[in-house]
Amino acid sequence: MHWLLIVSFFVTVTVCAALSGFVFLRLWRAPSRTRRYTINVLVMCFSMAYVFVALEVFFYAVYVESMNYAATTGSRRWVDLYWHPINSLGYRDAELTPEQLEGKRLVVVLGDSFTAGHGCKDYRDRFPNVLERQLGDDWAVASVAMGAWGPTEQYEALQRYPYTPDVLVLQYYINDIHTAAEAHQFKVVHGLELPDGWVKFATDWSYCLDWFYWRYRLLRDYEPGRKYYQALLEAYETPEIWQTHAKELQQLVDFAQRKDISLLAVIFPKLVDPVSYTHLTLPT
Repeated sequence: MHWLLIVSFFVTVTVCAALSGFVFLRLWRAPSRTRRYTINVLVMCFSMAYVFVALEVFFYAVYVESMNYAATTGSRRWVDLYWHPINSLGYRDAELTPEQLEGKRLVVVLGDSFTAGHGCKDYRDRFPNVLERQLGDDWAVASVAMGAWGPTEQYEALQRYPYTPDVLVLQYYINDIHTAAEAHQFKVVHGLELPDGWVKFATDWSYCLDWFYWRYRLLRDYEPGRKYYQALLEAYETPEIWQTHAKELQQLVDFAQRKDISLLAVIFPKLVDPVSYTHLTLPT
């Protein structure tokens, strides 16, 4: 448990500082240049250690951020703190019972991390929950979403879902083509280089060092996933991949038509660069 490590480190530093004070006040009292330099060095070291403890507590308990790639130690801490509630179906959403649905129309929002609410501390701030509040008491809105899901996973989840929706909202993001790309052995590598060696060890065990490391990385490379998105563009422009992806999406359309469900789509662009994909020409 990380807080035990923080407390242990704090106690160790405090004991060392107390012992050092005892040595210089009782045992090594004769003035000398060496004594003065040693005291200065120890004061600096202990001060830095206490600052580190304070920062560690701050990034562990106060400032916890999700980070869009969800690959950092801090982002895992964010998930531990805020990724709830988890209902009986395994989704980050409130439990929905037949009694609650009685007399109401049901909207099911299919999606990925945008729908699940990555970055939203309170799940009620997600767009499906905002939609439910705006629709009023005659409607219920359920989120069926997981991070990194594409249309294949969404279709399988929809088939397993215990209730038939009146309206189906498909939330789409540009990386939803990745399963079709992989089916054609087209590698879509994320491109985010994770730390290794002693850097990985340090960032895995310290929230403070993890935060400063990733700030350095983002300052050095504002968009570390650039190659990933370039690969996605290539996938869209590859006829075989696009045809497979279109079939994946058609499954959802066919399901809605068979069940007489109204189908709507919400498309999220690449928010840091929405222009690149407006000029995309899809194969026919």
